[in-house]
Amino acid sequence: MLDVRYGTREFRRRPGDLDGDLIVVVAPTPGKPRGGVALAMEDDRWIVTLVGYGQAPDPSLDGFATFAADLPAPDLHQLVTAAQPIGELQVYRNPAGIRRRYEQLTRFPEGLLVTGDAVCAFNPRYGQGMTVAALEALELLKPDLRPLPFFKRIAKVVDGPWQITVDDDVRLHHATNAVNPKKRLLNAYLERFHTAAARDPELALRFQRVANLYASPSSLITPGSLARVLHNGAPPALVPAAESVPGGGSERSTRLQRWVPGM
Repeated sequence: MLDVRYGTREFRRRPGDLDGDLIVVVAPTPGKPRGGVALAMEDDRWIVTLVGYGQAPDPSLDGFATFAADLPAPDLHQLVTAAQPIGELQVYRNPAGIRRRYEQLTRFPEGLLVTGDAVCAFNPRYGQGMTVAALEALELLKPDLRPLPFFKRIAKVVDGPWQITVDDDVRLHHATNAVNPKKRLLNAYLERFHTAAARDPELALRFQRVANLYASPSSLITPGSLARVLHNGAPPALVPAAESVPGGGSERSTRLQRWVPGM
């Protein structure tokens, strides 16, 4: 049982908000199971979503701001208390992530297939459901569309992102009894990785590539990543200000993500 609860509001976007950045993500941590995201939209708007495990923002504007004030980083609270609200709060609740193992069946009706959330409904906090559904749709282009071979192919698509979300949800819920020693060691490394990413924009971008399914989770434990983690994995800290790193021949802001340990 996850009991993930969301509240979303739109706000008027002004020049200079968030120092000109277009997205800020504050992730829940085991000690503070609340987070949120602000995304710049067309027509000079922000869409701001606040999320909590077993807790959601109060419908009032003051309640929304109070919830934001209790996040692990201050950016979203500063934004929602300064910006002009547009419209009303929209609330959503997701009780659990669900995966149905169609690939383990021995029979299935011919002429029918199942895909998308009907196969795997992710915790929506991770923003992976639509991407996975699109990757599953690519499997419809393969010559063999018999149900069981199709389900086996899309199971491989689901495996990686499902493991990412499950591992993080287990970590946030302190379910140590469900984690073997190997997994505890990996979780300890990832905690240090997130701490290092607060100082190292390259590590932050590597994690984002994995979280958004551009890269394999194994890319977080390459020799290069390990070296950067060991070098930068000091006690937790927030990125103090906008920084820039080379990317595709141009400079890009690394305050794209106000990184907090534990994401």
